[in-house]
Parts: sequence; structure tokens; C-alpha cells
Amino acid sequence: MNPKEFEVNDSFKNITRKHSLERIEFEFDRFGLPRKNRIQMIELGTLGQLIFKHYLDSEGINYDFEFQAGNYDEKDFQIGERIVEIKTSGYSDEEGYTNLNAIYNYNQMQQAEKKNISLVVQVFVNGYLKNEKTFNLKKCNKAIIIGFSTIQDLKNSELRYLPYGKAYLKPLRELKNIEDLEDYI
Repeated sequence: MNPKEFEVNDSFKNITRKHSLERIEFEFDRFGLPRKNRIQMIELGTLGQLIFKHYLDSEGINYDFEFQAGNYDEKDFQIGERIVEIKTSGYSDEEGYTNLNAIYNYNQMQQAEKKNISLVVQVFVNGYLKNEKTFNLKKCNKAIIIGFSTIQDLKNSELRYLPYGKAYLKPLRELKNIEDLEDYI
């Protein structure tokens, strides 16, 4: 595992906030959360996409990117023939992220197969308060691309029952290094 760390600056935050406020109008309520918390979860995902986009730009990797509000996107990114999805999780600075897992919701796996998603990139961002289940974009200043997995490797991972439903869990140490992404596209 060779994580890539990025500073979350005001530019990332401003784009994230603007997009999240647009997207909340079209987002379905996955977890029965109040509107404020739903916006925070959209911010979390949006920020992960922006960080990955920044990584691809810095590496000179060509891609197609969908950043939609109002329609379900068919993909986050397409690199060559591969459709790449970004999964973003939050962590607190006190607890860190190293004891967490890459996680992929069971129901989303069914959609991933229909959309022909082949790779999943795991991003972690700080500013998440686990006990309160909230994300504070203002306090977020760090994002880390941990690595990636093929969708098939995720599907072969442990399936566990979690508070919000079943999910595939994959230890972070089993993710592929992000530098090896081009070998899979």
C-alpha cells in the first residue's frame, strides 16, 4: 500500500459545496438521514471524486468524467475502456484511517455490474466524526487515495451485515497501489 496524500484547499471545498447543494435536490434518501447529513454525505463523495480527478490530471492520465446533478450518472470516470468508481470514506484525525476497510455496499454491487464498472478507487478524507456520523467540510484539510481494487476482487471479499445493510469489506493492505492503475486500464 502506497497512499497518496493531498491537501484539501478552499478551491476543492468551494466546488464540493456548490455541487452538493445542487445535487441534494435530486438525491434519494439512502439512509433516512436529515437533509443536513445527506448534504454532508454528498460532500464526502464529491470531494473524493475531485481528489481523484486532481490525481489523474497531475499524472497526465486521460479520462472522461461525469459530475452530474439531476441524473444518475453512468460512471464516475472512464479511463480507456475501463469504468472507474470512486468510494470515499471519512475518518477522524484522532482515530485515523489505517484500521478501516475498503467498503462496497451489496446493493451497489448489483448496479456496478449493470454499469460495467471494473475498478473501484478508495479515498479517505478527514473531518468525519464517527460518533455523530457527520462530516465537517470546513475542518477537512486532507485527502488520501489509498489504492484500488477490481470489482471482481471486491465481490470476492467478505460480505458482512452492517448497520445500513450488507457490504463487501476488503482490508486496505489488500488494495492495489494507485501507481499501478495504468496497468489495469
